[in-house]
Amino acid sequence: MTKPMNILLAACLIASLGAALVYGAKRLGQIRELRAQTAALHSAEWKKGGEGEQDLLKRKFPAKADVSSFVEGLYTVAQRSGLQNVEISTVNDAQKKSVKKSAGDVAALTAWPIRISFEGRYRAVADYIRAVQGIERFKRLILLEMKPGKNAIKTNMIIEIMSLEVADAA
Repeated sequence: MTKPMNILLAACLIASLGAALVYGAKRLGQIRELRAQTAALHSAEWKKGGEGEQDLLKRKFPAKADVSSFVEGLYTVAQRSGLQNVEISTVNDAQKKSVKKSAGDVAALTAWPIRISFEGRYRAVADYIRAVQGIERFKRLILLEMKPGKNAIKTNMIIEIMSLEVADAA
């Protein structure tokens, strides 16, 4: 290669490197600007306080407990699993508990305990528990007791289903 060709190649290389640096600096500035805007939005959301929390709760939890349809679903799953002596009972209002009150007591996340007792072979009990966990609903397994019987495993469970009770804003 000749000397003028090397100079031309070096000039192109320097120009490309300069263009890459300018592009990178511009892009970095855009990223910083977007991060600042995002932080400002989050800050504004936090300043709102309870409104953001209420909206989040409303999206995740049903407004009504609808315990009866959940209990029907439990009976249906128990029938499919082949369990015997299935007893499902709800507890009275004195035993239900408010899990979380939101700002201004406008809404409260309430847990509705349900007692379930049944007998069955190990495989049927395991299938039932797996099926109950698969029911589309916010729930929490509070108690699971399994005791061996003569021909079957006696099982007691307590499940809490969650709902968002909205108080009247009168």
